[in-house]
Amino acid sequence: MELSTRTRIRTGLLLLLLITAGTRVWYWWTEQLSVIDAVYQTAITISKVGFTELVEFSETTRLVTIGVIVLGAGTTAYTLTALFEQFADERIENARRRRMERSAKGMVDHMIVCGYGRVGSKVAADAARKGGEVVVIEHDAEPSQAAADAGFTVIRGSATEDRTRESAGIQEAAVLVAAIDSDAENVSIVLSARATNPDVRIVARATTNESAPKLVQAGADRVINPKTSVQAACSHSLHGRRSPISSMSSCTVTTCRSRWIRRW
Repeated sequence: MELSTRTRIRTGLLLLLLITAGTRVWYWWTEQLSVIDAVYQTAITISKVGFTELVEFSETTRLVTIGVIVLGAGTTAYTLTALFEQFADERIENARRRRMERSAKGMVDHMIVCGYGRVGSKVAADAARKGGEVVVIEHDAEPSQAAADAGFTVIRGSATEDRTRESAGIQEAAVLVAAIDSDAENVSIVLSARATNPDVRIVARATTNESAPKLVQAGADRVINPKTSVQAACSHSLHGRRSPISSMSSCTVTTCRSRWIRRW
């Protein structure tokens, strides 16, 4: 299993700490150096600055010193490489995030899908197949990457935060789907989205039957229950004036606002 960059950085720093501590103890114990001298000798050994030894080392200590130089150099290179990759990844991620935000802010009458899990991913895919523009809001890295790989505009962050929804273009959106697997978060999303854009069509996911009325009261136009199937918040419940609490079975979405509203 490939280690993440952050894990590699932590591993490298831990190894450097262990090498430094072990070398200091060796010099102090075997060569009878004072604590300060042992720390100094360890520092010039690992950093390879080329200063001479403080005392005449035994053959064993010289061999240990050679090993410390090799291990220290390798571990330092390993850690610095991981740090550079982390820096580069952050720069790339920031550039990608700014590009995604610019793309989302240029959309009109699009769908915002909050949460790219089992439900959100299928709703987004169905919308895209019908020609709709979709912005995905996702907090976690792995589903965010999956959404980006699927070709969606992705906003990294919590959908419960106003700034994140604004970056996704909530003011101009036609439909918002709150598909996070937390009813409390979905209620918060629905309340805030309705306050920001009174005209947006809101479909919310409920994981329990008890949460469905709360989502409707919060401002959801439809509440879906993914326990039955997963393709829609719509066909049965979104044609005509039926109960706002429904299950998902087969969803149809289109691009312009009027048809978004009719379907959703």
